[in-house]
Amino acid sequence: MLVGDLLKKCKEYDKDAMSPDVVDKLRPLITAPEYHDDVLKNVSKAAFGLAKWLKAMVQYFDAMKIVNPKREELKIAQASSKEAQALWDSALAKLREVEEQMKKLMDEFEAAKQEEEQLRLK
Repeated sequence: MLVGDLLKKCKEYDKDAMSPDVVDKLRPLITAPEYHDDVLKNVSKAAFGLAKWLKAMVQYFDAMKIVNPKREELKIAQASSKEAQALWDSALAKLREVEEQMKKLMDEFEAAKQEEEQLRLK
């Protein structure tokens, strides 16, 4: 039953909430010669599996130190992009309105020119 509980706890472990203090305490342990994969494989399959999991958690922690700031930068960039897109859409809508007005005025101008031409011919 203990193995099942341990496996369940490992699977459910909140790796994003791992504290730097815990990782700092694990580093000397997982880098020790007696903790090497080849040594642990010969001693115990369970110890080998747990060691691989611990090393993976530390690697994940290290990776997240790089990834999390990039995620924040991405959020900021996406928000900025969203604002810029809204500004672009607004400007484009105004341009379309002006183009529509201009076309209407040009059509009226052409109609007035034609009417003037017809009046001159009479």
